[in-house]
Amino acid sequence: MRESLRDDESAFRQDIEKWALAAVPVLQDVAGTYGGFITYKALATRVFEETKTSTRMLVPNFSSRLLNRVIRLCLENNLPALTSLVVSATDGTVGTGFDAALRGLRTGGPEYGTGTGTYCRGRATGMLQEVWR
Repeated sequence: MRESLRDDESAFRQDIEKWALAAVPVLQDVAGTYGGFITYKALATRVFEETKTSTRMLVPNFSSRLLNRVIRLCLENNLPALTSLVVSATDGTVGTGFDAALRGLRTGGPEYGTGTGTYCRGRATGMLQEVWR
């Protein structure tokens, strides 16, 4: 397995793109299961296995960069907010970055732009259930 070096920003951006493209189908599989979710660490592991490229970044730092790109891919491809399915192993909620990414991208009304991550996850999960039926 090749390791991505974050001090080479150009190569790291290419790897983030590769990881994000690998994450979308993983998250679509998760969405296909009623009530499905995946932890940040499990998603990172799956993405590294799929791409045969890893990083030594801490999972929270890596996840924020990865999920920022994934949410953009979702928007660009008219997909629901698949990042809402990625949760903390300790409490089962999405991170604060989920709300921030959606607010920053101005992707819809107040149900996505404000409130807690848990509320947003509930709204997005409901949308995913509709999409994947």
